[in-house]
Amino acid sequence: MADARDLKSLGRKAVWVRFPPWAPKVGGMGMDGKPATYVLKSADGEYLYKGSCRNLDKRLKDHNAGRVSCTKNRRPVTLVHAEFFETYTEARHRENFLKSGVGRAWLKAELADARDFPP
Repeated sequence: MADARDLKSLGRKAVWVRFPPWAPKVGGMGMDGKPATYVLKSADGEYLYKGSCRNLDKRLKDHNAGRVSCTKNRRPVTLVHAEFFETYTEARHRENFLKSGVGRAWLKAELADARDFPP
């Protein structure tokens, strides 16, 4: 599911995508090469990695191949949330928000809502 939502912290519009556990992989969404902020869940479900990138498909492959030190020992990782932006700067700002206390609380609530929808 993807829709445009006003992100008050940025004052701009972004495409927001939530990935429940039963969702298909990100490839083929038509967002290739767009800057993105994303959240990955570790294999044990205990760790959420928040990051931003210029090409999400390539970055996910890097994470699962062990080329990213923060997630290397937590593989395989699963994409649980992604937001696409017009510029990389906007994606970095959103990443920093998700790493803040308010952002972590918002993300926790969003991921809890995703579990409420059956496949």
